[in-house]
Amino acid sequence: MVESMERLLKMALRFAESKYTRSEERAKWTRLADQPLWYKDQILRAMTWEALDQDYDRLRGKCTINEKRNRRHVSSALSQLRLSRPS
Repeated sequence: MVESMERLLKMALRFAESKYTRSEERAKWTRLADQPLWYKDQILRAMTWEALDQDYDRLRGKCTINEKRNRRHVSSALSQLRLSRPS
């Protein structure tokens, strides 16, 4: 999707800046050249938030697994201390 927006932006800019473009068409191409910039910005922002959300979910899952593992190690270490301590 980003590649097609890039192509549309390049084409609109090329027509807007060309000296062979008619003046009545130049306004249209200039307006179209500005619109893909806005759409591209919105797409990239959405992709960025989506990527951040995926990274957050992945890290939260890793932290949960590490917490469970640490609890198991702490509980087993405490039980070993209780067993090794003389009564």
